[in-house]
Amino acid sequence: MFGSCLNYVTLRLLGEERSNDALTKGHAWILSHGSAAAIPQWGKIWLSLCTKGIKVTVVCPGPIEAPQSSGATSSSQKPSSEKRVPVERCAELTIVAATHGLKEAWISYQPVLGVMYLVQYMPTVGLWLMDKVGAKRLDVAAKKGNAYGWNLLFGGKKSA
Repeated sequence: MFGSCLNYVTLRLLGEERSNDALTKGHAWILSHGSAAAIPQWGKIWLSLCTKGIKVTVVCPGPIEAPQSSGATSSSQKPSSEKRVPVERCAELTIVAATHGLKEAWISYQPVLGVMYLVQYMPTVGLWLMDKVGAKRLDVAAKKGNAYGWNLLFGGKKSA
């Protein structure tokens, strides 16, 4: 829905007439599916800002490394084997993306980034993959292991 609304608004802003056959069909489809009110909240904000000439960058961060709280003792906590993006690096990449006018930025290490892309742009494949590794991720997370590793997709080494 968001893409359809964005395309319609963009074409109208570029001067296409409402009488254009493709725009008429697109407008009818948007209205039959709930209008622009059916897009997510961030999409409504993005559309309203873009029509006023304000550039918006949508940032989709993956697993972020949160700083240890001051009350936690490091001796009692097992260090995590998960590779997460440090908060400072996430902030830096967000600023770089906004500065360069990127429409969206995905911040994560692999394989999380690839899975996020699949879920967003190829939902059937992405959701199939999530179903395939979901139970394994829960088991690994319960054992305080790396719940974002490649071995969840391809399996680890089998012991004989």
